[in-house]
Amino acid sequence: MLIATNNQSTTLETGYPLLRIHVCQPQDAAGALPVGCTELRLILTPDCPGPCLEDQGAGVWNLPIPATWTGCREKELAALRRTVTYAAIEVVGRGAPAAVLIEDLLLCGLAGAIAARQCGAAFVLDLRQESVIRTLFDDRVLAVLDTCLRGCAAVLVTDQESAAVLSTLTGVSSRVIVVSDSESGAIAQLLQREFPNGRLPWTRLQSARQPVSKPVANGHEITYVRDVLESGWWGYGPVAQALERWFCEHVKAGGALALTNCTAALHLALQALNLQPGDEIIVPAITFVSTVMAVTLVGATPRFADVDPQSMNITSGTIAPRLSPRTRAVIAVHYAGVPVDLAAIEHLLRPRGITLIEDAAHALGASRDGRLAGMGSDFACFSFAPTKVSAAGSGGVLTFRDPSLAPRLRRISNVGLAEDTFERDQRSDARGNRVECAGYRYRMDDLNAAVAYAQVEQLPAKRQSRAKIVSWYRERLRQIPACRLLDVPQGTDPTWYIFPVFVPAGFRNHVRQHLAACAIDSSIHYPSMAEQPFYQASAEDTPVSNRAARSILSLPLHEDLTIEEVGKICDALADALGSAIWE
Repeated sequence: MLIATNNQSTTLETGYPLLRIHVCQPQDAAGALPVGCTELRLILTPDCPGPCLEDQGAGVWNLPIPATWTGCREKELAALRRTVTYAAIEVVGRGAPAAVLIEDLLLCGLAGAIAARQCGAAFVLDLRQESVIRTLFDDRVLAVLDTCLRGCAAVLVTDQESAAVLSTLTGVSSRVIVVSDSESGAIAQLLQREFPNGRLPWTRLQSARQPVSKPVANGHEITYVRDVLESGWWGYGPVAQALERWFCEHVKAGGALALTNCTAALHLALQALNLQPGDEIIVPAITFVSTVMAVTLVGATPRFADVDPQSMNITSGTIAPRLSPRTRAVIAVHYAGVPVDLAAIEHLLRPRGITLIEDAAHALGASRDGRLAGMGSDFACFSFAPTKVSAAGSGGVLTFRDPSLAPRLRRISNVGLAEDTFERDQRSDARGNRVECAGYRYRMDDLNAAVAYAQVEQLPAKRQSRAKIVSWYRERLRQIPACRLLDVPQGTDPTWYIFPVFVPAGFRNHVRQHLAACAIDSSIHYPSMAEQPFYQASAEDTPVSNRAARSILSLPLHEDLTIEEVGKICDALADALGSAIWE
């Protein structure tokens, strides 16, 4: 949000708690503040004795700073910024404002951004006293401006030209609001309207535990979502279509559909096969239930293939015993993000006319022998669940090799309608809601697509970060005899979705309890589907999967993990295993 105003002073209305951070002269009167508002005054002092935050009472805090601070060298300026930041954090800890407003970008910008984030307040950047154009040519100021613009809720400027420049700089489609001089308390009213109550209407529990997974947003997520919110079109539309184009280019597919989740993608891929009662689909016994449930939902029969004990992936050798005249497709899951040997499986299936469907929910960006997950297969299904490497609130993508399937699959994914709402909105001659087949409400909305697109833009960095963390794990855990690691075949470049290890089955509960006592979460990916109550009656013997399911344990893996945290997790695991040995 960019707020353009020709109002030269900020008038604060009672009832809107706000922290104002600004530089002032010693003789400047503090003035009376509205109830709940706070002021951090950076007092220019000729002979500054050193940083000392002084509580003046009535919500006013003074921090003496050198009067000559603008002439400081970069190292001295950095130290002064830290002092201002510590002071701002101290003040927000006392008053918990709804918004933090700063009036000097170079000195106070980072302090305001960090303090606002610390207390969950809106961060407001007041650039009315700055020359926005000159800022763009000052490297010191520009670096701070770039950081602040990423986290600010509003920017105050004096004119439309400045607002236009900032809008171009940040790449945001922003609303510009002009405020007249005559409006009393205009800025506070605008903030109250845009950020009612200044705080979230719910309480988010804070946990000191180390989670197994955590979505990380370091890109343009907020920018893209804001653009969708301001566009007035939130459903399936241009953002979801851009995501579909990205996938077509990424895996060289004939078509792609942005869907509500990966389960929908699997279901839709099977719908395309026109299955009949009694048709069989081969699935791995070690997988998430969605893989198998999609088979059940189309009325086909799942056949469970065992997995390789080293990689937890199905192979041509474990698929072959499950083949029958009724086999219509094989769903290959790239377990943990380590790709399956698709070439060997295709060599087995192609002569028999059996369809290969990749469940690539774990493996976006992964490759084996130079072939990306999803490339070249009949169908591939991807996930944007919040736990995935590329995450959104929800979402999935189906890619397919044959472009002629696109019209039918689009109709099925849009409750059988000939045209979706966005297409009808774009055409003045569009027909009404004409239903041509049975279908489902599977289309991804543009809000989730905006987050997903920002995430796939960061995919190389995310994969690199996770690979580094996994290398830390593997180096440490090789020293623990009772801990076995997943095998990574030669020529494989994984996308590490989870980090599973194997521990003696009799020790797994003890290990999980010990990790929990150390504030470290763990998980199990996955129980054997062949032993699930719903499928147990018809399941074949899968001894490797069943044994692995009792030993497998997933340790925390997300991009915010540090080498020190990985070390603590490994130490806790080693302590829990103690003298454990494999049976």
